Amino acid sequence: MQRAMRAMDPKSVMAEAVTDARSAFQQHPADWKAARRQIHDKWLIGRKWNDNSITVNGAMVVLALLYGDGDFYRTLQFAMALGDDADCNAATAGAVLGYRLGFQRIAALPQFRMPDRYVNKTRPTLPAECKVSEQAETLLRVAERVILANGGKPIKIGAKPGFRVALQQTKVLEPLPTNPHGPGGPK
Repeated sequence: MQRAMRAMDPKSVMAEAVTDARSAFQQHPADWKAARRQIHDKWLIGRKWNDNSITVNGAMVVLALLYGDGDFYRTLQFAMALGDDADCNAATAGAVLGYRLGFQRIAALPQFRMPDRYVNKTRPTLPAECKVSEQAETLLRVAERVILANGGKPIKIGAKPGFRVALQQTKVLEPLPTNPHGPGGPK
């Protein structure tokens, strides 16, 4: 998380919310409800952000990751229990752990089942139904282009194809303007 923070402009409200979530966790390591209340009081009541904002929900994802402590199911349970945009927060926290743990470790968990079917009922410009495996293949093709364009190399891992990703230092690519929220916004 510390490395990821280096990719955020420290003037951003997201950096502030992540810092707040980490601080709330440190103050209440055994009481996720108190940590949630601390975030809620500052951002929703004090600053009047809504419960669907990326800032509030980013803080909730951070809390879920911290309280879940690397356990996939507990992290998702915390993400849902912390509330606000709970389905998206669980998806985001799950994606972060999915990246860290890898699909094979998650697929080996008890009761895990990944259907190969996605049904879309809310996005009219996207297909009504498709296979998750087809979406994954598309994302892998995009990832391959990005990896190779940024200095990565194709390699063999055992007998299977893979990639060596060129390491980059985490950094802010473009700093925010002096008052990123415009006139009258948070200072």
